[in-house]
Amino acid sequence: MSSISSESPVPTVRLFGLVEIPDQTTAAGRAAVARRLGDGLDARQPPTIATADDSRRAPADDAPAFAPRAYAGDNEHCDGHRAGFSALAGRDPATGITIDLLRGGGEVGFSNTRARAGMARVGWRSDDGRNNADLDVFSVDAGAGTRNKDQSRGVNAGAVANLVGVEGTKSIGASEVTAGVALSLGLEGSLGTRDIDNDGDTEYCVRASVGFLTLGTCIEI
Repeated sequence: MSSISSESPVPTVRLFGLVEIPDQTTAAGRAAVARRLGDGLDARQPPTIATADDSRRAPADDAPAFAPRAYAGDNEHCDGHRAGFSALAGRDPATGITIDLLRGGGEVGFSNTRARAGMARVGWRSDDGRNNADLDVFSVDAGAGTRNKDQSRGVNAGAVANLVGVEGTKSIGASEVTAGVALSLGLEGSLGTRDIDNDGDTEYCVRASVGFLTLGTCIEI
């Protein structure tokens, strides 16, 4: 496992009293983040911390499967900033079960501006994250941008308040189908393209949530 290291101490800030992260307002802190990006690691947080909206990610080998989580800093595409927390979140690598409790967060940037919060989400997710099912209770999600939930790039916008709902995605090769039902209010939609398997063939994606129904698909052509 790689870790932040330097000949001189890296300045840090403590987030929500849970974890120290590099202070990106200083040159040394930004350099530490750059080194983590170069190592292929998540520069926003230490290896044992996952994002509040990312119980999909397996924890590091020495991290508990479920634990309080927090994040702050650049988003994964380095074109915006985000921050958030979760009282308890993670994924059990043995069973694929995911939990995300009492979460909240937001993002501001060129690709997406979004705010979200939720009381509880429990589900299952495959190791690659492309097959999943979730039960979500008391959640809100609102925003707009160009990077979509299905990992395509295009346009998205919407606002949804959810009392309780279930949603799942089944992948077949590079293509996938998403379906869900919920007791909810609001509208959400996205259009985009991607090449998730990097084979040079484009997948065309569309997704919509209207009232109680969510449907989406990505088809490789």
